[in-house]
Amino acid sequence: MEKQILTEPEILLSDARGIYIPRDFAEILEGGKIEHTLSEEDLEILMDPEHDEYWTVWDEVLYSGRYSFKIIETDQEIEFYQEGDLWVLPAGFYNKVYRFESLEGGIELFPFFGDDRIDFVESLEELELYRDDFYSDDEYLQAVEYLGGGE
Repeated sequence: MEKQILTEPEILLSDARGIYIPRDFAEILEGGKIEHTLSEEDLEILMDPEHDEYWTVWDEVLYSGRYSFKIIETDQEIEFYQEGDLWVLPAGFYNKVYRFESLEGGIELFPFFGDDRIDFVESLEELELYRDDFYSDDEYLQAVEYLGGGE
């Protein structure tokens, strides 16, 4: 069986789990399929939703950049993003433009930001408003190309 490399963001845990997403995430890490740099103490905190530091540690896991994660089977580095659902992304996908099909069947493009903000972008004019939010000109040009504005 061929090992599958993650190429697009995927939902790891549904937002239906509510306040238990960090706990369930810690259980996944303890399952041994994801190599990580969390301390045993941080894992113990995430396993206890009543712990005073539960949300502090969870925010650090998601937003501090202090931790690294790798799928052991494929040796692929990954990142996590939470906007309701908890998403797993290939490392380097953060802060890039992704193409998602909207509920109405159209394609919507948006940049992922690390500050819990997702802005939908559907035109070149709108994209220009976010030009400064991209980390590089290459990422901006990729978004322009997605929207059909490439040369």
